[in-house]
Amino acid sequence: VVLEVGKLTTASWLYNNWSKISIALKYYLTSVVLVLMFITSMGIFGFLSNAHLEQTSSVANNDIFIEQIDNNIAREEKRIADAETVVGQLDSAVQVLTEAQRIRGPEGAIAVREAQAEQRALLEETINSSLDKIQQYQQDKSVYLLETAKVNSEIGPIKFISDLIYGSNSSKEQLESAIRIVIIIIVLVFDPLAVLLLIAANIGIAESSKPKRGRPR
Repeated sequence: VVLEVGKLTTASWLYNNWSKISIALKYYLTSVVLVLMFITSMGIFGFLSNAHLEQTSSVANNDIFIEQIDNNIAREEKRIADAETVVGQLDSAVQVLTEAQRIRGPEGAIAVREAQAEQRALLEETINSSLDKIQQYQQDKSVYLLETAKVNSEIGPIKFISDLIYGSNSSKEQLESAIRIVIIIIVLVFDPLAVLLLIAANIGIAESSKPKRGRPR
């Protein structure tokens, strides 16, 4: 705040006293204003860059978490597929024994299934457990996807600018370049505009304070 007030006060004072001060003081105070503008611009650039990095880092972390969740889901799906394969093998074993007439009638088939009951229960428990885990993983994944979609919607205008500069389907590196260009444009406009508006205000005040000439009769 002190630097900003000092910069604007110096710029205003320079404009009002330009013709009254020495050349050395002109150069020195002008240099001070330019240096303070540079410092302010760097602060703006750092603030906007940091905000962008925070957004992109959260998206990058979400991508890592989503990839981990997808791997966990794939692993649980494989467990389900393996368990269902074993269940199918048990059913095939009953069918083979029936066709080979080693067991007779439905009572024999029931007896074989009862012998497989413990194994079937373990397989069913494995399948149900994996299904529950997949459901929980999907819920966790939806949270990260929602956060990613929110961030992507916020950088939508930048994506449009990136596509405008580099063409459609611009890469991540081109998107980062477009963001830097936008930040630099904001920096170049923001602080110089403040100083020029202050000088314009001084001009307006000076013009309004001049006595108005009356109309000649």
